[in-house]
Amino acid sequence: GPVRLAFANTLYFMVVSTVLTIVLSTLIAVGIESLTERANRFLCALVFFPSLVPAVAVGMIFLLIFNSEYGVLNVVLGLTGMTGPDWLGDPAHTKSAVILGSLWGLGGAVVITAAALREIPRSLYEAAELDGAGPIRRFFSITVPMLSPVLFFHLSMGVILSVQLFGLPYILFGTFGGPGRSSLFAIPYIYETAFSFQEFGYTCAMSWVLFAVIILINFTLFRFVKPFVTYDRG
Repeated sequence: GPVRLAFANTLYFMVVSTVLTIVLSTLIAVGIESLTERANRFLCALVFFPSLVPAVAVGMIFLLIFNSEYGVLNVVLGLTGMTGPDWLGDPAHTKSAVILGSLWGLGGAVVITAAALREIPRSLYEAAELDGAGPIRRFFSITVPMLSPVLFFHLSMGVILSVQLFGLPYILFGTFGGPGRSSLFAIPYIYETAFSFQEFGYTCAMSWVLFAVIILINFTLFRFVKPFVTYDRG
């Protein structure tokens, strides 16, 4: 049914978008921190700026970006010799469109990660370099463990924000969820149930279930993932 589909899509979005946010924000922050201080500040501001744009405006922008005929994304893919898919009309690609659109607000995570990178003692990298550790070894042996509190923060917040997803899919597909309801998410479906079908009791029940899911997932993260977080700054 639509309830199961909405919750399954939300869970799928939660996992993929959270992982992408953590990985991309870390890589971008590491790249920015390797530059000069002036370039660092400029790029941090540049990356953070899109996250200030309201969700409705972002949705309207991505309506144009994902347009199958004249959208910027398919035009760019065409220049590389690839045929762009129908992002908003093909059920196989609608969730990918929402995930890509959600990365528009990546800047906040990048700025937080970049600030955490500055707090890592340089002596740790110098000692590792003297021991013959290369850039990749230093990244996984020093950078990732030292960033673990921030990465855990992104993980926990990613779960909460993913479940609350509403603005972007609502602008792109409305409450119906696009073709075949392939992009039906929990909050838009709750909204549709309440204000289109006037089933407020059912809406309340789904809202409580969604709240319980957030609590359960975060409890699991704090129980099994947080023990691996290190707060030792060397």
